[in-house]
Amino acid sequence: MSEPSPHHGGAATTSTPPDPVTFATQLHARLRFPYLTAIFFIANVALYIVTSWQSEHWLNGDRQTLTQWGALVAPLVTGGEWWRVLTASFLHAGLMHIALNMMALVDAGRLVERLYGSRNFAIIYSVSAIAASTASLWWRQDILGVGASGAIFGVYGSLIAYLVRQRGSVPLQMMRTLSLTMVIFLVFAVMAGIFIPGIDNAAHLGGLLAGIVCGLLCTTPIANPLPKFPTKLLVSAALCIAVCAATLTRLPNYAADYPRQQALLTALDHFAEEEHALVERYNVMHERRTPPNEALDILDQELIVRWQQQITTLEGMAVVQPRLERFRQDVLRYAIARRDALDLLARAIESRDTLLLEDANQKQHEADALAAAMQEQRSYGRPGAG
Repeated sequence: MSEPSPHHGGAATTSTPPDPVTFATQLHARLRFPYLTAIFFIANVALYIVTSWQSEHWLNGDRQTLTQWGALVAPLVTGGEWWRVLTASFLHAGLMHIALNMMALVDAGRLVERLYGSRNFAIIYSVSAIAASTASLWWRQDILGVGASGAIFGVYGSLIAYLVRQRGSVPLQMMRTLSLTMVIFLVFAVMAGIFIPGIDNAAHLGGLLAGIVCGLLCTTPIANPLPKFPTKLLVSAALCIAVCAATLTRLPNYAADYPRQQALLTALDHFAEEEHALVERYNVMHERRTPPNEALDILDQELIVRWQQQITTLEGMAVVQPRLERFRQDVLRYAIARRDALDLLARAIESRDTLLLEDANQKQHEADALAAAMQEQRSYGRPGAG
C-alpha cells in the first residue's frame, strides 16, 4: 500500500465530518456496487441449498454432508485437509443459522466493501474466516464447525477499525448509528454464544480480532482514492495466516482416531433415538398402570434388554479425543443407571419388596440427574454455529 500523504493518510483524522449526502456520494464514487458482498451471499446461499437438498435436512445441518463439503473437523484439518479452515465459513447448519448470518453480511458487507474497496474486503473476509476457524479449533477439537459468522465478525472488526482511524470521514449521526448497531450485534452474538450450546464464541472473537488488525492497516479517508497495491494489508494478512498455521500445527493430531470418533458419533445418534423410545415406552407403561405381570414382562424382555444392548455397544467404543471420551463415559454411566433402575423395579415387582421399589426410584432420579447434566454437552461432534 502506498504511504498516505501527511494531510490525508491512513492515520486517525479529526477533520470536520462530511454531511450524509456528501458521504453517500463519496461511498458510491469509490464503489458503485459491492459485488463481492453479493458473491459471498450467493455462494453461502447456494451451498446451503445444495447441502440441504443432498441431506434432506433443511432446518438442521447433517454432519456427514457438511463434512463432505468442507466443514471444520479437527482430525481432518490436522490430518492435512487445511483448506477446511476457509471452506467451513461458507457452510451452514440450518435455515435460521444462514438467515441470521446473511442478514448480518448484507448489512455490514455493503458498507465495509465500499469503505475499503473490493480487493481489501476480500482479504479481510478471507483472513477473518481463517482466523475464526483457527480460534475455534484451538478452543475445542470435538465439534464440527460451520458458518460465516467468524468472517462477518471480521467485517465488523474492520468497520470498528475504520471508525476509530477515520473519524473525520464519517458523518457524526451515522457514526453514532453504526457504533450502536455494532455494539448491539456483537453483544447479542457473544451472549448467545455463552447461553446457547453450539454457538462458537472462539470463532467470533478470532474473526473480530483479525478484522480489527487488518482494518487498522488499510483505512483510507473516504475522500481519497484507494492505494493501487495493498502492501501493508497483504503483509498483515500473511502474518495472520502464519500465526494461524503455527497454531494449527501445534494442535493435537487425532487423524488416526477419526474413524473411531465417527463410529462413536453414529452410535450416539442411534443411542439418542433409542433412549427416546425406551423412556417413552416406560412412561406409557407407568401412566397406564400396567398390571404387574405384564409390566414385568415388558421390563425383563424388552426395556432392560435394549438398555443392555446400548451399554454393550458403548463399552467397546473408547476414543482418544479427551472430551468426546468423557462424554462417552457420561452416556455410559447414564445408560447403566437407567438399566439398573429398571432391574431394581423388576425385582421389586417380582418380590413385592417396597425397599427395592424405593431403591429403584432413587436410581431413576440419579439417571434423570445424569440426563440433565449431559443435555448441555450434546453439541459433541454436532454442527457448531459460527
